[in-house]
Amino acid sequence: DEENARQLCIREEQPGKFNFYLKCFLNSGKSADCIKTSGVDAAKLDTCLKNKASQYSLNDSKLSKSYNLEASPTLMINGNKADYFPRDPKNTLKTICSAFTTKPAECAQDLPTENPSAAFGSGEDKEKIEGFCG
Repeated sequence: DEENARQLCIREEQPGKFNFYLKCFLNSGKSADCIKTSGVDAAKLDTCLKNKASQYSLNDSKLSKSYNLEASPTLMINGNKADYFPRDPKNTLKTICSAFTTKPAECAQDLPTENPSAAFGSGEDKEKIEGFCG
């Protein structure tokens, strides 16, 4: 899909803008606005969409297959699937930090235990999202 290709191109070629773009897009769903507000180079993005996006997608697909991944999200730690539940931010951090011998300072963060919304975006106004069942 076009948005997946757009995100792949930004991730690969403008990685410093990726999180800004993604946060904007998840909240608004308006790619054109988010390209502008996140500072994505639109010309570079257009070139990527025409010439490189399909290869980036193929590379991601090959990588997923090499790890035998079938679902999203899947957390990989040191080349192994990390099965953890619940998938709230606090437990996710705990799972990631368990892989460190010397834990980084970020592991001491106190994160929420609420599970993220399964709806598109930030979970805010999910009732307004087309196709939302609930």
